[in-house]
Amino acid sequence: MKPSLHGLPRWAAALLFLLLSDVASGQVDAVSEVPQPSASTAPAGTAPAAEAEGARGAEVEESPAATCANFHETAQVLRMDGKLLEAREALLSCAKETCPSFVRSDCVRWLDEMEAEIPTVVFEAVGNDGLLTDVEVTLNGQILTRALDGQPTEVPVGLLEFTFTRPSGEKKSLRVLLRQGETNRIVSADFRSTAAPAAAEAEVAPAAKAPPPEMVETRPVPGVVWLFGATTLMATATTATLGTIAQVKENDAAASCAPDCSDAVVSEINSVALAADVALGVALATGITTAVLYLVRPTVLVPRSESALRRSSSRRPLAPSPVLSAGPTVAWFGVEGTFP
Repeated sequence: MKPSLHGLPRWAAALLFLLLSDVASGQVDAVSEVPQPSASTAPAGTAPAAEAEGARGAEVEESPAATCANFHETAQVLRMDGKLLEAREALLSCAKETCPSFVRSDCVRWLDEMEAEIPTVVFEAVGNDGLLTDVEVTLNGQILTRALDGQPTEVPVGLLEFTFTRPSGEKKSLRVLLRQGETNRIVSADFRSTAAPAAAEAEVAPAAKAPPPEMVETRPVPGVVWLFGATTLMATATTATLGTIAQVKENDAAASCAPDCSDAVVSEINSVALAADVALGVALATGITTAVLYLVRPTVLVPRSESALRRSSSRRPLAPSPVLSAGPTVAWFGVEGTFP
């Protein structure tokens, strides 16, 4: 009887399965023992390479448009803070042709406004011999000018302390409050020594100690007295003239028509006589006023030389000239000339 072979394939299949299992488990262990690559040995394209690319991107310069926008914003902040000089520098940067038009237009307009807001000062220094030019002026250690030439200098807004220094090392400090828009403010340092004013006072002292002029009492005649006196004289002359005319007319009427003279003749005589009476009243009133004003005129003190001059002028001869005016019914007599 031949041996049976039907169980051989089964053993062969079981043996092959065991062999394949051992091989598979060995490969898994080998894979688990493979070392992982370190950061220093990682190939390009891994995480460290990405970080290096990011660092290089950060070093790339920003675009001109972004730079102009930054200056545009910075200028507004500095202007609101009162830092006008710094704001102007920012505006000059954003007003360039390389900046966008809408940014440049704002910066150019603000730049024109800023020029009128920045304060300016004019420095000067005075010594014993007058104005000085060889003087250096500093602000917070920064040199503003090495010599004084009268030209305006732009300065910040606020309370500033300027230091003036001469070649000899002598210094003067001045604190000045500068306001926005204030221009050509004079800032003057006085280097004059105290000995110079003392010498000037010594020179003036002899003149100040000169004896005062001798004073004398006098009673000058006021001009109003002369005015009323002249009026009295003219009124008196008018009274005499009109009175004479009235008397002459009355005598003529008595010889020709009295006692049956017409009303016109009588009225004419009465008018002339009335005018004479009025002139007499004016002469009396002005004459009394002239006398009162002359008697109560005040006494004043004047230098003797001036008093002598007044006496000499009062002795000058008068040069009056008579004035006579006559009409059909009235006559006028007066005097004209120059009175002291």
